[in-house]
Amino acid sequence: ADVKTLVASVQLLPLLHGNVNVDELTFKDLKANTANFIGDLRIKGNLEKLHVHCHGIDLNKDSAKVDFAEIENGALDIALGDTVPPDTTKKNLWTILIGKVSIDNTTLKIHMPGDTMSVGADFHYAVGNNAELLLRDNVYRVASFDWHGGSLAYDRNFEAHALKGFDANHIAARDINFGLDSFVYSKPAISLKVRAANFKEQSGLDVKGLSTAFILDSKQLRLSDMQLIMPATDIKGKFWMDMDAFA
Repeated sequence: ADVKTLVASVQLLPLLHGNVNVDELTFKDLKANTANFIGDLRIKGNLEKLHVHCHGIDLNKDSAKVDFAEIENGALDIALGDTVPPDTTKKNLWTILIGKVSIDNTTLKIHMPGDTMSVGADFHYAVGNNAELLLRDNVYRVASFDWHGGSLAYDRNFEAHALKGFDANHIAARDINFGLDSFVYSKPAISLKVRAANFKEQSGLDVKGLSTAFILDSKQLRLSDMQLIMPATDIKGKFWMDMDAFA
């Protein structure tokens, strides 16, 4: 890691028992790469500011609890699962719990296991609550997430691009405002509940409002309890599609 300024406040007595309690940890102008430290999760970051409160790192086990994290002005690149070769010679973190994280003016790139799927996002401002990262099982959960302003690119990397119209395998959206609950990624499936959303998509879709329960896996895409509002349309219902419907 390379950092210009570091401020740290760590409780000393818990260290004698193998526990790390961090009252404050602030990095400014941070460049870091966590390869071979956090299970088979790799995080590369270049951030103007990273501020963390963390009470619950057990050096004798493989878990960590982060109370609060604040990320400002930079870029993160995250590779999950088997996109990173595991190093069996070191004791790694395999379970991470995060109470709250705020993201301000930061880009994020996520590579799913096997590079089968990638997600890129530009966050003007976002807040997530109660995240659970079970790295050994490739299971990732977030209780709630609110995103105000930015853009999103979603790609199933081994799927061909549609010649025209909306392409569920390759989505590019901008002017995003988004609120979701109960996000779960459990390889190879994603599920979440959209409380409210509005955005514009590259195909020409202009979504003024969206709420639904969403499930996507290798076989199908399902939207239930859906309401979709566009400039001249208000649709309520459900949607189901086989992922090979247009093969």
